[in-house]
Amino acid sequence: VKEQVIARRQNAEIGRDVARLRGELNVARRQQSNLEARLLDDPTAARQLPAARELVNDVEQQLARRARDEEKLTIRAPIAGTILPPPYRPRQAPGSGELTAWYGYPLEARNRGCFLEPGTLVCLVGSPAKLETILLIDETQIPFVKVGEEVKVQFDERPGEVYRAVVAEISADNLTVVPRELAFGNKLALRNDSRGETRLLENTYQVRATFQSDAPDQRIRTTGRAKILGPSQTLGSRLYRYLRRTFGMQW
Repeated sequence: VKEQVIARRQNAEIGRDVARLRGELNVARRQQSNLEARLLDDPTAARQLPAARELVNDVEQQLARRARDEEKLTIRAPIAGTILPPPYRPRQAPGSGELTAWYGYPLEARNRGCFLEPGTLVCLVGSPAKLETILLIDETQIPFVKVGEEVKVQFDERPGEVYRAVVAEISADNLTVVPRELAFGNKLALRNDSRGETRLLENTYQVRATFQSDAPDQRIRTTGRAKILGPSQTLGSRLYRYLRRTFGMQW
């Protein structure tokens, strides 16, 4: 359901500020009420009342700001759908004096009370029936890929199962930075640039494919292999492409 609460984070500083401001607001409102009650009997109350009202207004504004900050700690579903887990995080030994590090998936019960680093992907919300996959295709193969062609996909986590998808979009620009999920496992020819970013040795393009009715019950950002079922080619055209790729000939 849209706006349903998924998780609640805690920030000790914000919590203390909200509690303090609520106490200050109660005191300021009591002072204002006392002054208003004394208006008929105490001439000095009228002179003190504007400052008391201004103090109440000021504290109310401060409390409203911190209450908004506190509300931002609550993660709500942006749309109606199913909670999909982020990439799995392996367990790491905490260093001396560090807070307990979370591992696995952030929403697992064992991770309650753990520290989440800024920018942590808690989960995704979407429809499992509308999953997509991104294929990385060498530039020598891109001319032979067409929108609408069938794709067979096999995930590393389920090597015995094959899923069918359809090419939906072909990127016009080559990929520059390698996705983190593909930077390990020796699946691609990679290099590290001067800024420490992992890049591909060969020009590679992204192809987006959408799954059909047999969409996999699969974790987000998992890796695997795919085969695009394009039209058949003659032996001569295959030999020509092989020579260009192997020797870098210019024709």
